[in-house]
Amino acid sequence: MRTTWHATGIAMLAATAVLLATPNVAVAAGGTTPGDTEAERAVSGLPEAVARLRTQPIAGAESVDAAQTAARMQDHRVEVLQMRTETDTVFAK
Repeated sequence: MRTTWHATGIAMLAATAVLLATPNVAVAAGGTTPGDTEAERAVSGLPEAVARLRTQPIAGAESVDAAQTAARMQDHRVEVLQMRTETDTVFAK
């Protein structure tokens, strides 16, 4: 009986730790979450952002990863601002 009590206690502690570490809120099926409105706001501005990128492509990004991603997405070279010096300019393509 003592072993069962310890195992149950450890299982409860583990479940509590998982629940506390989970950033998302559990919601019943059909319910709305606070993230729904945030996602809707992010998607609502998407067509305008795409149109803006077509007319004004990204020219520079701070990090190499960001510059490579932007260059890949718009099929246009992007300057890596982090690597700029007085004499050198580095582009990602």
